[in-house]
Amino acid sequence: MKHLLYFLISFFFLSSCKKNELPLPNMGDPVFLFSGIIGNDTINFKSGVNHIYMYTDFYKDNQSLTTVRGYFASDTCANCEPYLSFEAKDAAQTSGLSLSQSIALIFGKTVFTSYSLDSIFGAPTIVETFNFKSNTSYNSQNQYLWDFGDGTSSTLPNPSHVFPVGSSNRVVSLKLVKNGMLDSLANTIDASLNSTCRANFTMNFDSLFNNRLIVSATNGFANYNWNFGNGTVGNGQMDSTNYTSNGNYLVTLTAINPTCTSVFTKKIKIPYNENNANWDYTVTDTSLINYQPRVNASAFTITWRKGGKTYCSYKNIKGIDQSNRPIFTLTKIAMYGKNEKGNNTVKASGVVDTYLYDISNPSDSIKIKSNILTFGVAYPN
Repeated sequence: MKHLLYFLISFFFLSSCKKNELPLPNMGDPVFLFSGIIGNDTINFKSGVNHIYMYTDFYKDNQSLTTVRGYFASDTCANCEPYLSFEAKDAAQTSGLSLSQSIALIFGKTVFTSYSLDSIFGAPTIVETFNFKSNTSYNSQNQYLWDFGDGTSSTLPNPSHVFPVGSSNRVVSLKLVKNGMLDSLANTIDASLNSTCRANFTMNFDSLFNNRLIVSATNGFANYNWNFGNGTVGNGQMDSTNYTSNGNYLVTLTAINPTCTSVFTKKIKIPYNENNANWDYTVTDTSLINYQPRVNASAFTITWRKGGKTYCSYKNIKGIDQSNRPIFTLTKIAMYGKNEKGNNTVKASGVVDTYLYDISNPSDSIKIKSNILTFGVAYPN
């Protein structure tokens, strides 16, 4: 293994010779070749023979892993059958490394394993789900617009919402259009996890008893102070007032603990109607599992196309761990010249003895086996 690393370090500093990507038969034995079995077929690909070409390129995949690729295909159609490709991925999720630096990581090992579509997850995270509810009776003609103060919104009458982890105070507002009338109401909510500083209250109105309003606050506070907007104030977890004049009034609860103060407001209109954008909320704990895609470091992918089918060296199924299945064993790596795009290349030789799976039908598998394999991959200058 040490000689591979030594060679990799050395060849980046050597000058490269001009590469002929499509050697003619009279130039000697082909440089790139595959000889073996794929399914029921005996396959012999040689670059420069029978119009077979060795294409080489590189890219960053959706996990930011450097991926280098070499594939046998027709010299007249890069994506047509026959098509046999070999892709090797970086040994680590690279960030800031150039692709030329990353290639030493890619071929810094001997056995390459399968690509995996499954996910990994950490310990469950406890979050709070806020269940918001408009106090107005529902009508399909009503229009609701909630703003949760964190860049998200909802048009449901009774939405549920999880605030981002680490949230503190959030201004939550509701705009309500009912019977052609627009009203809005905003309150500040402490969205920090398991907060004990969240005032809230319900209202019950009795128009037959001198326009009497009865309010009841959530428990958990030491003191409750009320301002009913009609010149009267009160205290206690429950209180009441009577409205003697028509108009719009703002009812304000100030709930106090030794360590915090929380304010919550609602509106009331006399004569009473439900056109106000009043709302309540409850909170429930929810356990979330944080799934993250598996980082497919050092993965190797073989792709074969035949008869309109595409076979890969991994099953196209999420939720199964395929990452420990050997796919390719590297036996030799050497510096090569430049490809037709002017990129530097290396040639890698090795052994494959595994199965390929139809990406549309994972139960359809075929054998691929060869110990006569040399392919090229490109990297930037």
